[in-house]
Amino acid sequence: MRKFYAILLIAFLSLPMVSNAQLPPNFTITDMKGQTHDLHTYLNDGYTVVLDFWATWCGPCLASAPGIERIHEDYSFPGDDTYVIISIEFDASTSDEQDIVDAYCMQNPVVIDDNSVIRNDYNYAGSIPYFVVICPDGSWNDRTGGIGSDHTLLTNLAVGCTGQKSGPTDDAKLVVEHCAGATQFLCKGETTLTPTATLRNIGTNALTSAKIEVRMDNSLVETFTWNGNLPKFFEQEITLSSLTNVDFVAHELELRIIEANGGSDPNMLNNVSVTQLDPSVKAELALTLDITTDQYGDETSWEVVNGAGSVVASGPSTPYGNSTTYQETINVSGEDCYTFVMKDAFGDGMCCNFGNGSYTLSDANGVIATGGSYGLQEITGLHTKTTPTGIEEYSFLSSMDVFPNPADNFVNLVINLNKAITADIQVINPIGQVVKTVETNNYTVGQNEVSINTTDLASGVYFINLKTNERTVTQKFVVNR
Repeated sequence: MRKFYAILLIAFLSLPMVSNAQLPPNFTITDMKGQTHDLHTYLNDGYTVVLDFWATWCGPCLASAPGIERIHEDYSFPGDDTYVIISIEFDASTSDEQDIVDAYCMQNPVVIDDNSVIRNDYNYAGSIPYFVVICPDGSWNDRTGGIGSDHTLLTNLAVGCTGQKSGPTDDAKLVVEHCAGATQFLCKGETTLTPTATLRNIGTNALTSAKIEVRMDNSLVETFTWNGNLPKFFEQEITLSSLTNVDFVAHELELRIIEANGGSDPNMLNNVSVTQLDPSVKAELALTLDITTDQYGDETSWEVVNGAGSVVASGPSTPYGNSTTYQETINVSGEDCYTFVMKDAFGDGMCCNFGNGSYTLSDANGVIATGGSYGLQEITGLHTKTTPTGIEEYSFLSSMDVFPNPADNFVNLVINLNKAITADIQVINPIGQVVKTVETNNYTVGQNEVSINTTDLASGVYFINLKTNERTVTQKFVVNR
């Protein structure tokens, strides 16, 4: 991004509010997603409208993104649906609006006002960020200066608004991280996953109970019941039941609110949180990071976080120079899971608007991750675990397969053994409950086949555990009828 500021830009300066009793000028404009917005229609429908005037090169504007996002998430649809917040980029010389919208994961409507028609109608004073809060009755207040993450600096301007529409009474919401957190990494050797979520109350009534469905790969795993007391716009981190037998492949974890305060939740669009679970990448303990910076090298940084959440390595010790190549040596210790994070402070990555920057993370076996075109950060999951999980690592077992998969009324387990064993066979659901057992048997060298009746199992994901005194080996299958 261009890193200059107009002479009149006053960062984080709050000017006195100006109240305007006259009906504000109307506008009809199309946002970057093709949706049309008409100011007077919103006001007539009882919405409070927030106009956010900004430019892609304005640091305080971008620093206000968390506060704007909070207003959009809580007050706009699909929040309590009482506000509309419209971000208006007005610099005709810029062309990187989409890059910034993507980097900062801006979910609210964003429009481009290259002719400055709207900003001139609203007493634009020359300093940005510039906010206008318009009440349904036509009165409005304005503010110049960044808000950071403090969304109340804007919502407080609407105190005393008349004619505002009412929000829902009972509405629970799962907070979704649009920029970060949509992907988590599985660590090899760990088969238990404990989902967490942030539950927020959007309704006017206190939220005292909620039911949440947990789904893995589109199959229902459990229904979790939460009880507590959350006033409007308060939230709580909740820990759900642990999932067991999570195999080391990509999964999709979905949490869905199905009930709030004992009744159906009226707003299903804010009830779902989907997380992609990706297998981490095997890495050696000695890593090499090669970096070529773009024209703003001081924006680039990186860190390595261990499984306990502690930063165990980071850089640079002094800011990187512009358009310069560096090589960093990173050493991690012992068996653990790590997260490597490549960051850009401004949110435009290292490539390719202002130089062709890039990074490559590697070990003795080759490249682990490489990139440069990203927003605020790019994350790679690593593991240095040596715990055996693959069938090839079990001395007694040559192969283990299930068919048909998906299954209907039965599933066959085919075991090819290198030596005779005595084993138990169990069918497990994703939360670790044994739903079916096969009597302990002796199995001989070569191929052994076991047929398991599944007519009494509901559709969904299951796991077959082959348990010996040496190891437990797991195979996943699906019942679909």
